[in-house]
Amino acid sequence: MRKFAALLVLLFLVTLGAVAQSSVGDVWFTSTSVSTQPGQTFTTDVQVNTGTLKLAAYTFKMTFSAIIAVNTAVGTQGVTAGPDGFVTVVNPQATSLTISSFDVTGKAASATLRLLTVNWNAVSNGSTTIANEVQALSNEATVTIGTPRAANSVAVQVGTVVTPTPTRVVTPTPVTPTPTRVVTPTPVTPTPTRVSTPTPTRAVTATPTRAVTATPTRAVTATPTRVVITPTPTRVVITPTPVHPVGEVWFVEPNISLTAAGGTFTTNVQVNTGTQKLAAYTFEMGFSTIISVNTAVGTNGVTAGAQGFVTVVNPQPGKLTISSFDVNGTGPSATLALLSVSWKADSAGTTTITNNVTALSDELTKQIGTTMVGKSIQVSIGGTVTPTPTQVVITPTPTQVVITPTPTQITGCTAASLPLNIDGAITTCKTLTAITNYINSWELGSGGSVKINGVDVTGKWMSAAQLPAKVNGLYTINYVGKNPWSHFEAR
Repeated sequence: MRKFAALLVLLFLVTLGAVAQSSVGDVWFTSTSVSTQPGQTFTTDVQVNTGTLKLAAYTFKMTFSAIIAVNTAVGTQGVTAGPDGFVTVVNPQATSLTISSFDVTGKAASATLRLLTVNWNAVSNGSTTIANEVQALSNEATVTIGTPRAANSVAVQVGTVVTPTPTRVVTPTPVTPTPTRVVTPTPVTPTPTRVSTPTPTRAVTATPTRAVTATPTRAVTATPTRVVITPTPTRVVITPTPVHPVGEVWFVEPNISLTAAGGTFTTNVQVNTGTQKLAAYTFEMGFSTIISVNTAVGTNGVTAGAQGFVTVVNPQPGKLTISSFDVNGTGPSATLALLSVSWKADSAGTTTITNNVTALSDELTKQIGTTMVGKSIQVSIGGTVTPTPTQVVITPTPTQVVITPTPTQITGCTAASLPLNIDGAITTCKTLTAITNYINSWELGSGGSVKINGVDVTGKWMSAAQLPAKVNGLYTINYVGKNPWSHFEAR
């Protein structure tokens, strides 16, 4: 018992000494051994020695056997930020856990920075080791912190350790036969007695160009006058080129239509980084369950583009989170080919793949663009979506037109400013003094519409040059949405 107690004290001192003498770049578990029972939960805390540098980005990959599992009901998929730490993206698998996170400002330098806690479930009896591979560790200027390494691991015992009882070996006692007494009066030849020697017992031990095209509308605003219009028939090819501002992320493909479920398709994503390199990004894509991510391709369904990079991917039903960084950065480019996502068409119906851009920065952690915008794409399985615009021959009949505009006072409208977003199943009116870039809308639903100065622009992407003329110096936007996900935007 004394030897066991002394061993525990020695292990404690060794662990304490390892932490106290850690080098810059060391990452360690504060506890190196855990003993628990099936059905119980336990935690492991992780600390880092950052020396004199802040911690702004890291990637860890922990491995273990299936007798334990990450308790995804706690924190972010089973991981909780420590008092000094941060957690962005967590990807738990059956025998591995990848944590990839970044903070644009960085956390204060510390020799014992309390970074995070991992929550675990004990599944079945046995023993395993939780090992940690440190794949990235850098500050806010993307400078690597010391020599990144995992300083220790955690030995986990689930269930009671059974010590087998040694088998008792029985050594047989030799039997000495009693000699037969011979009587001699009459000579008799005695029959010798056979002596049996017992046999000893054996002992056993137990990415875009969006192809949704607006129908051009002709708006004439003039002083009341009589005008005779006699146009010459003209062949017009309508091919507007969407303008992607710096900081915008879009799907390259136009809306997608599949004839039946059971197939696969791919969406490519591009980004306009302006004059900056792209070093870090986080996207959260949403969609309905008629489609799912094809995790058999690339990194959990996502493949880096010609100019891109992919670090951590977390696919869920109806949601896909991609969080990645590159210390050197890539680009710059106005059409940076970042990544492609592989999808499965699971059942018939229509859905919209939305993209919420929560982070987009360069190698100095500066945000790219003044506004980060993620575009969406519509997918129809067993149906059709808005067709690609075709050549149109416009042959107007010369007619006499009397234009008599009557400026009226706008009531019931609210003044707004750029950027303007209107969402949901509502009816509203907004006015803008200017639209400098474009307008777009989608998923207005049956009976839904968007009109600008009385011109129907429902479901159309239009550049500023294609918009109807202002009336009384204003764009009056009448919005009627019928779906919770109906949307209009002006930039």
